[in-house]
Amino acid sequence: MSANLKLTYSLKLFSSNTDEKFIEVLDVYRRSVSRNEKTSINEIVWTVEHQSEFRSSQPYFFGLELNNKIIGYAELAFIKKTRYIAIDYIIIDSKYKTHSAFYSFFMLIIEYFNSIKLDYDYIGIEILTKNTGTVSIEEISKFELEGFKVVNQLYIQPCLEQNNFDSQQEAILMIYQRNYSSNTISKESYCDIVKSIYFDYYHEWDCNFFRNEVDKGENYKKLTENYEKIVSAVSESEIILNGYPFKKMSAEDKIIPNESTINKKLWQALFFVVIFSLIVLGVILAVKKMNIELIIALVIFVVMIFVWLSFLAFSEEKAMKLLVRIPLISKFFEQLK
Repeated sequence: MSANLKLTYSLKLFSSNTDEKFIEVLDVYRRSVSRNEKTSINEIVWTVEHQSEFRSSQPYFFGLELNNKIIGYAELAFIKKTRYIAIDYIIIDSKYKTHSAFYSFFMLIIEYFNSIKLDYDYIGIEILTKNTGTVSIEEISKFELEGFKVVNQLYIQPCLEQNNFDSQQEAILMIYQRNYSSNTISKESYCDIVKSIYFDYYHEWDCNFFRNEVDKGENYKKLTENYEKIVSAVSESEIILNGYPFKKMSAEDKIIPNESTINKKLWQALFFVVIFSLIVLGVILAVKKMNIELIIALVIFVVMIFVWLSFLAFSEEKAMKLLVRIPLISKFFEQLK
């Protein structure tokens, strides 16, 4: 066996659910997707076979092959009205999950769309937040590297199947603008994109699986309510991209700060400045009283700045935990809570 095994990634497009490798791609999907992000496998199987029946959107189903072995699954849809490509899933099997595999998969998909001369303006993906309102920065950053930006606005992922109520929740919408790189998107464009995702894609997909017109009407009503909630939340004519609806999430899954948290942080910052200023003033007065040479005073001053910055670098939270142990200071911070 050769020690230098060449890794070759290739893209497989599925147009029929009878393809022998389609079972393999469904296995990757089944092993990788949690309930709150899951679309029924039966719905996927049906849709693959009936892609041509869609009118407002065009679904696409891909597999990623590594040396002819299926290791990834992707499900996307082109929404004609807004020329928007919605990424539902782009998954790499956990045993093969690397940055190289992900970016190869993504680029192969884009190359395919370019090869068929697909006239798209946007590519977008929904990224769910956790119950605490947080998401790993890794999930965001891998798309940022490809030019995606976070829409600084409320977005709600609709139910992915009729009875999967856990799948409807707030999410982050990231979009890529083809041949254009702006730091904002107009309110009208954003609302059009959301409307097309909801009604030209989600609702069109779901309509194939409702038992009756009543269920279809209920689904349309839920989508309308969520859409109106999103529209009413837009207060500016221009929406910032990469501003983050709450705060850029971190790998430590920090909790999204609300207004009271932000005010508390400002008071804490001001408190640090006041304390540091008093210490510096005390040092200056002490140096003047003891007639210490200027050069020595400067050295002491620099050392104090270094110690103070080191203290803050130790992390604000840990620094605060140490400060609040001082009796008078602890009372001050109790009033901020």
